Amino acid sequence: MTGGVQVTVLAGQLLRSAADFFETVAEQNPSLGEMMRDNAEVYRQVAEAVEADPSTRLEADDMDPPPTVADLAVRLLSDAAEFFENVFQQNPETGEDLPATAEAYRALAELVAEDPEGRLPTDA
Repeated sequence: MTGGVQVTVLAGQLLRSAADFFETVAEQNPSLGEMMRDNAEVYRQVAEAVEADPSTRLEADDMDPPPTVADLAVRLLSDAAEFFENVFQQNPETGEDLPATAEAYRALAELVAEDPEGRLPTDA
């Protein structure tokens, strides 16, 4: 498919949304603030990188071949899905949408892993 939106563009959007969520967690939980802000920054950097060129290889001395930016995006999307599920389990009364959010992150991670150049129709 040549039309539609590239899955890595959607991945970038979800990674930025996760970063925003982490910032909110940091504001509400000062003891987690530094860690959550650091996570948010990493997610934003990967969002930019995956949108720019998902096939870029990361320097990793201990991995042959080194992972691509798309590989890292898949990992972060999957980690975010798990994080949202954990938050929901700990706070079911305040996060009723989190299971669906987690599933969307997980589904997109699978699409990016399958084909980082893949596209989804915009009319679906």
